[in-house]
Amino acid sequence: MRKSTRFLAFGTGLAMVAYAALAISCSQPAPAAPAPTAKPAAPVVQPTTAAPVAQPATAAAAPAAPTKAAAPAQASSGPKITIKAASAGFPMPGGLDEQLNEQVIGYMTFEQQLKKYTDKVDLQVFHNSQLGDEGQTMQGARMGVPAPMASGATNNLHPFAPSVGFMTLPYMWDSYAQTGKVLNKVWDELDQRLIKEAGVRAIFYCPTGFRDITNSKKPIKTIDDLKGLKIRVPPNQIMVGTYKAWGVEPVAIAYSELYQALQQKVIDGHDLAAVTHYTGKFYETQKYYTPLKYLLLFEVSVMGEQFYQSLPKDVQEAVTKAGRDTLNLTLDQLGKKNEFCTNEMVTTQGLEKTLLTDEEKEWKARSVAIWKDYYDKCGGKDWVEKILAIKNAP
Repeated sequence: MRKSTRFLAFGTGLAMVAYAALAISCSQPAPAAPAPTAKPAAPVVQPTTAAPVAQPATAAAAPAAPTKAAAPAQASSGPKITIKAASAGFPMPGGLDEQLNEQVIGYMTFEQQLKKYTDKVDLQVFHNSQLGDEGQTMQGARMGVPAPMASGATNNLHPFAPSVGFMTLPYMWDSYAQTGKVLNKVWDELDQRLIKEAGVRAIFYCPTGFRDITNSKKPIKTIDDLKGLKIRVPPNQIMVGTYKAWGVEPVAIAYSELYQALQQKVIDGHDLAAVTHYTGKFYETQKYYTPLKYLLLFEVSVMGEQFYQSLPKDVQEAVTKAGRDTLNLTLDQLGKKNEFCTNEMVTTQGLEKTLLTDEEKEWKARSVAIWKDYYDKCGGKDWVEKILAIKNAP
């Protein structure tokens, strides 16, 4: 049985696993989404005094009320537009400064910025995967089901939006600043690709951190130490291919099932950014911690394009501006949060930290060699080369 301290995220995903597996299959790139046959519901307009939309209780537990990012601004004289958002984040008590989870920080920052540009929006964020698994909710945002806005790791968007796949190529990034430089430059072009491929646009990006490996069996100091370990990866073909290049046959498991799989010893270990390790309490199932710089995990919040286009023009502009602000405001703070979480897991939770001795020679060399096998699954070689040119420009 799970500990009572676990978040709702891991119970909610169980009912969605069959659908999520189809949505994020990594056996081949998902085809471009077909043209919608019906329009999503128009934005919900409600009086400013209306209570938040209540969510039905599940068999596992009654969901918490939507987490608000900040105190509401002064009430508008007219009705407000409700925007419902799905998140896998784990909120902490307190305000923005007290948060550690990247999706929570992203939504809180986004709402703060949104309130600077408009008082016409009531943003209702449902954290803890209350509305479903990341892959499912991001793909469902296209038609507004279960919500027109949803967030998750870019590797979970990639299976049905190939052009975002460059962010998942191993050792693409050296720093947070590089990602901000690239995304600010190509945001509009990437949005047009996402709209065409998946019917969604990116509202905001925020960094999580470099994915580090933990496991319950043994210290990892060299690539040979991976042998014999059952390592989980997300159902993403590039990440599966990366571990195969390292000599491991990984186990693809949805994030919502991860804690239980670790707890029940279905797998020995996995990789995540430190803030996600810590806020998800995955350290309860692990013993060894190894920093690894192969992939900078990034979160993205998407909105169905039809829903976006149904918003008033001034609200569209406010949403867009707030989203761009969110990326630039979260780049620095998430790096500091990861350092804090790493220290907490080692000093207070008892994880044993080991450093790699062969990362450049073996881990990086083997995984960069597979890039050529995935160009066509990342929007094409020309697109990846354009990203690299922007990244490496002075």
